Amino acid sequence: MTKLEEYGYVVIPKSVSDKTADEALAAIREYRDSHLNIWYQNAHDDGYVRRVSCLHNCSEAVRRLFTRNAAAEMADEFFGEATTVYTSLYFEAGSQQAIHRDTPYFHTNPANKFLGVWVALEDADETNGALKVVP
Repeated sequence: MTKLEEYGYVVIPKSVSDKTADEALAAIREYRDSHLNIWYQNAHDDGYVRRVSCLHNCSEAVRRLFTRNAAAEMADEFFGEATTVYTSLYFEAGSQQAIHRDTPYFHTNPANKFLGVWVALEDADETNGALKVVP
């Protein structure tokens, strides 16, 4: 039994290279800068945008966060078949969400055949908003 099966989550340190993360951040900044009106129409009072959806569809560099990620291989093995990216979310600042389940928000066929993957694009720890999970 894998840690994913046993606990419901697994941590994969450095699942993408620093270069892949840096290229994705540069692509996100480029996308933001070329769409400033739309980007900042959706900003919160603090000036940061939350929940930018599906940037992987707009940028090969962002797509590589998922396709050149050790988690992709793990997902393929877990499901026993090639997996795909269904959606992505980018948070310019932390989402500050309470602990929750993603299950009610995603529909797959067959039901519940998905994994959530969180990729930190900067160093993250318990002092600056690292993801929290419940086994």
